[in-house]
Amino acid sequence: MNKKISLIIAAVMLMLISATSQAKIMQDIIVDNVVAEPGNLFGIADGFSGVVGSITYNPSNLDPNGFGDISTAIDSDFFFEVTFGAFTFSSLDDVDPLGPLAFLADPTELLGGIDILEAFLESGGLSLEFGPGFVAGEDVNGIAFTGDISFGQAIPEPAMAALFLSALAMLRIRRRAQ
Repeated sequence: MNKKISLIIAAVMLMLISATSQAKIMQDIIVDNVVAEPGNLFGIADGFSGVVGSITYNPSNLDPNGFGDISTAIDSDFFFEVTFGAFTFSSLDDVDPLGPLAFLADPTELLGGIDILEAFLESGGLSLEFGPGFVAGEDVNGIAFTGDISFGQAIPEPAMAALFLSALAMLRIRRRAQ
């Protein structure tokens, strides 16, 4: 019985490993020193500091030269999605023909995360501009904000946690069998 369960768990682990290799990474977008006009559609208040959204990206499309830059200009299959306030901008929306350009803090460590994001995202009359250390936005009414920006810790999709839990289950079964 334990052998059958071990084989099932091993099969699940193999599926999770293949899913994890294509996992997306998510990081919080953190702003500080915001200067915002009242009533902007992003809902960001003047003086606000904290998490305003997140960026999700596919790290499997990294530049093979190891410079740590990822971009839709380098690889059209590169996926990204930026949630900022109540709005979401996605590469699936074709928001920027030149694509965003992101630089990893450590190109050899995917979980090091994005350090710098350079992008101009525009969709439905809303625009966001990211540069080294700053973000600026403007809504359909021309009401704008600016602020300093940083990124939170990189977190992989839930497949990594499932892989870890299945490995623990496998160890538990082996321990019982002995």
